[in-house]
Amino acid sequence: MLYIFDRKENLLEILNEEDYSDFKHITKVNSSDSLSFNTSKKKNIKKNNKVGFFKDRKFQLFLIYDFNDTISLDENKIDIECISDFNSLGNFIIEDKRVVNGTLREAAQKALEGMDYQVGVTEEFELRNINFYFISRLKAFNDILDTFKAEFDIRIEIDNATGRITNKYIDFKHRLGEDTGLRFTFDTNLKSIEKSPVGDHFNVLYGRGKSLETDNGGFSRKLDFAEVNNGKRYVEDLESISKYGRLEGIFSDDNISDKRELLNKTLDKLQEVKNPKFTYKVTLEYLNTLEGFEHYKCQKGDSVIIIDEEEGLILEARILELEETEDILITLGSVQVGLVDSDFESEIGDIKDKVNQIENDKPNIDTIYPDTLPDVPILKAKALYSSVILDWTYSNKDYYTYELFASKIKDFNPTSDNRIFEGKASSFLHEVKPSETWYYRVRAKNTYGKTTLFSPQIKAVTFKISDSAEIFEEAAIGHAIIRDLDMDKATVGKLKGQFIEARNLEVIDGNGKSTLRVDSFGRVYLDVTKLNINSKKVLNEEEVNENFNINLLNNTLPHNDSEWQALNGSISFVTSDTELKIHIINTTKQADAILVQENDKNILIDCGYKSTANIVIEYLKANGVFDSIDLFIATHAHTDHIGAIEEIANEFSIKEAIYREADWNIVDKIEPEGWGTSAAHEKMLEVFLNKGIKHREVKILDLIKISNNGELRLINTSIEEYDEYNTRSLGVLYTHYSNKFLLAGDMTITSEKYCSGEFGKVDVLKVGHHGAGGSTSEMFIDEIKPKYGLITTMDINHVDRVPALGCLQWEEVSMYDTGTNGTFVITSTKDNYSISNLNTEYKLKSKWWHRRNVGDFEEWVYFKSDGTIAKNETLNIGGGLYEFDENGICKEPY
Repeated sequence: MLYIFDRKENLLEILNEEDYSDFKHITKVNSSDSLSFNTSKKKNIKKNNKVGFFKDRKFQLFLIYDFNDTISLDENKIDIECISDFNSLGNFIIEDKRVVNGTLREAAQKALEGMDYQVGVTEEFELRNINFYFISRLKAFNDILDTFKAEFDIRIEIDNATGRITNKYIDFKHRLGEDTGLRFTFDTNLKSIEKSPVGDHFNVLYGRGKSLETDNGGFSRKLDFAEVNNGKRYVEDLESISKYGRLEGIFSDDNISDKRELLNKTLDKLQEVKNPKFTYKVTLEYLNTLEGFEHYKCQKGDSVIIIDEEEGLILEARILELEETEDILITLGSVQVGLVDSDFESEIGDIKDKVNQIENDKPNIDTIYPDTLPDVPILKAKALYSSVILDWTYSNKDYYTYELFASKIKDFNPTSDNRIFEGKASSFLHEVKPSETWYYRVRAKNTYGKTTLFSPQIKAVTFKISDSAEIFEEAAIGHAIIRDLDMDKATVGKLKGQFIEARNLEVIDGNGKSTLRVDSFGRVYLDVTKLNINSKKVLNEEEVNENFNINLLNNTLPHNDSEWQALNGSISFVTSDTELKIHIINTTKQADAILVQENDKNILIDCGYKSTANIVIEYLKANGVFDSIDLFIATHAHTDHIGAIEEIANEFSIKEAIYREADWNIVDKIEPEGWGTSAAHEKMLEVFLNKGIKHREVKILDLIKISNNGELRLINTSIEEYDEYNTRSLGVLYTHYSNKFLLAGDMTITSEKYCSGEFGKVDVLKVGHHGAGGSTSEMFIDEIKPKYGLITTMDINHVDRVPALGCLQWEEVSMYDTGTNGTFVITSTKDNYSISNLNTEYKLKSKWWHRRNVGDFEEWVYFKSDGTIAKNETLNIGGGLYEFDENGICKEPY
């Protein structure tokens, strides 16, 4: 049966099998499925209406995107072409969303935010960085699959009684399908085999890396590896050349700035492409509906075995595409198919990591971590009834991952098709079927893509229940004493024990969110609303972290692999316990000048007006800044933030500066013509040049590691809206141990929306734009939930501040201003944090606050004379009686 829906998914009619013909369904791994059929029932066949049907008890949903109406004396039919319903995601744009060191689930939730598709079952993947910037949600979805190396499956839930579609999920897995062990031969249901080459292959590769910077600041030719490859700009495989002739190509990666690294990666790529790749199209006859052949059933992603005894062909490969008509046509191979059509030059083309590199001119993960490998893992397996527990020896370094491979074929060849896990772990549960024999191998891989040898193959046989055994579909046991109990899965109300040993542990809340996860790699993940630790000391003081912890402000950093090798073992990059101080300086005017100190580094964020430069300079000197400032950050070019830059640069040596550009031709004219903002910006750049200060524009993702305990993230919304220049203000999120401090510059409500979901809870907020209207929305404050809001203003009672301060007070944030209290110094340690000069808390008193509009109704709140919110009471305010509900909303404000 075919279900026909309108574009809003209201069921219109159901077509029985006799109502349609020429049914063809094509399903693919990591690509859009397609459906075609014809029917004489044309009434509801319209573009963007939807068609659905059940296949193997799973509901499939498609969009009608084309049809051809045929009218003749013999027939009156319409031919319909459909594509998968999730292609509708291509009609919606993501403006700017980012995930930094996040999970696939987090990335998918951002990509699907506001859509009718939800993130469903998601296996565990490595943490990754990914950026969505003015692309369709379908393209973002495709980028997720590519970045996390995942495969997806669509799951549609439908109410059989009403025909309503109730839920639409996208599940993410390491691989679809399973190793079926099915063997197809011409004696059973194999009808034909067609072999086709796929993609280009090369046996000579030239390597090209990052463009080289010239003395005048420009860029010349791209990096090659001739100097470290005996003068040759290429690598070659002589065996492949003798077999196929000389086939030349180019490997390019603009992120590589080290010659030896470029050589190694070009060699790795050569190994991938030196031999041609093929796909096999195989036509099978339906057998699974016949008695005795029910098991001859396969789906996309499955691995099967094709045997042609006459040709001597034994092929084990995955099903990448499956076409169902009268017969089954399957495409076997290992070709990656994208969701969105793209113009690819070849597999060799530009291979770019668009997100993982945070700064092109800073060391990336490949140059920070050593090019070493752990010992070959030792693999063990314990077979249960319908699953196998696999454990292997491992080294818990951040720069090692492990790949696990499985097959029903003895002495199988491990490939990406039979890889069942990749990530940081030392254990894996492989869910299979009873009475099956499986073979396994594992290996380790480093950040350079180099791998160890495979572990020796091991064998596991899941249990077979003997004929004499009693099998209970359901059973109730009041009490049992059992010596040993092996279970694939158990659901319990309460589990008690003296000693519980587990490879992985996860706690899920009522919303399905993981709040605690401990994995077999020794990592602990927490996403909690409150954490109580009744101990003064939690962390071990020994230097258990053997990874390099790099201070990116250190000008003596090694820049290539050989320099790192020379330093390895002789220098410790692990810093001891550190103290962080953030000085929010009272400049005696409404301005920002913030000194950040940690790990003997001095960072200045803005510097206030020119007229108050001496106040800032004297404060810096009084607090240990004598000669140099390691980093200056200009949040934006308003003179209350950068007006004193020339005086600061004359007094101190500034090692580096970061800022953000603007197009002054389209910015609001009051900025360049009325307030001199563009002139202040140009003056700042002139100071940088005259003083020889290294300076650069902020990156989309800009993380700076200050110590082993603290890092600074620049908040760059990438907004290109110029009607309000403050939307371009940078912010700074400083994380020190578990303490988080957000210095919001002059960020606006628009800026806050662009950053939604990125910060989590913060402890202290330096309130954006001095607490003025246009910043600090209720939604933003409810999300980050700061305990304190610090405000750099001399006029806290100005009427323009009521909208923002009302949000803070409504969210129960304690507010303090510099005009009343003076300079604030935040001191953070690994145990806690404190703030100086919290003398006089500010509260709106005897003030109305317009919270929001809900439809045509305006929600007004009243802060009483003691600063509390009027609730469940009637007050005489200005001679009028006003009634307030239990939430503090005035019932009739007018």
